[in-house]
Amino acid sequence: MRKIIALSKNKNECFGDKALGLMELDNLHINVPEAIVIPSSFFFEYITLNKTEQKILINTIVSKVLEFCGSIKCDIKLFSFRCGTKNKKGQEKLLPESVLNAGLNYKLLKKLYAKKILKYSFLSSLENCLSEHIKAYNSFIGNSNDNDFMRMTLHEQLTYLFDSIYKYFSKIYQNKYDCINCFDLIIQRMVFGNIDECSLTGMCYTRNPYNGEMEDYGCFILQREGLSLGGASSPNQIDLSEMKNYNNKAYKRLVKINRILEEYYSDIRCLEFTLEGDDLYILQNTIGNRTYKIKPTSS
Repeated sequence: MRKIIALSKNKNECFGDKALGLMELDNLHINVPEAIVIPSSFFFEYITLNKTEQKILINTIVSKVLEFCGSIKCDIKLFSFRCGTKNKKGQEKLLPESVLNAGLNYKLLKKLYAKKILKYSFLSSLENCLSEHIKAYNSFIGNSNDNDFMRMTLHEQLTYLFDSIYKYFSKIYQNKYDCINCFDLIIQRMVFGNIDECSLTGMCYTRNPYNGEMEDYGCFILQREGLSLGGASSPNQIDLSEMKNYNNKAYKRLVKINRILEEYYSDIRCLEFTLEGDDLYILQNTIGNRTYKIKPTSS
């Protein structure tokens, strides 16, 4: 079963860098969290339909999400919802991330906590996760709706987010902001670098972007989510080379993935990764910034 599904009727569909990176990881059989990539053409088709036709289109996405849910081992089934844009210069920008709840509820959280599967700190962060994300999302797009996603169906959540995006871009066009259109949407399963003592999250380059050498370059943080990486001077960051001391098996897998991507792209790539328990996931695969002295082709 493929982990990245692209809802596209056109084989020549144009996708953003993040979406393309995920699809290429999947093609290379590198472990990624399950995701649905929705091109802008799909979204613009949605806004031209009547309510009944929109419902059918939303149900297509819901069925794909539920299909993923059936094969996910983790009991915490949350999906991030990202919308990308491009400005007039062709530069990409992401709207604030929202969250889709595909089965999480307070009853399940308490059950997992009672079984000592989850720590209280993780339980608390999850309870706040949905509300905080939707508040940030609503604030950005100018909505005052305080819908509790914990109580909404998956279909209702997607309908709300699609309608919100449409209103947001309609407002942008009216004010003639420097933004040309919705580029693509990504619905991706959330994985957790803080689910237990073995989990971690980090970022790395496939080689050193300053000297071009095939060596460790990156960092990670134990028992934290990706947002915890913060700035380059964060005191919690641990050098990537130390990862072998915490989970040598996962470290070797990451090094192997770096070599695969270098060979495939013949260029430096920047990766974000999460170790959820014993499962290593690559969350993002984009071209890596490097000094002008470093050639694109690996040495």
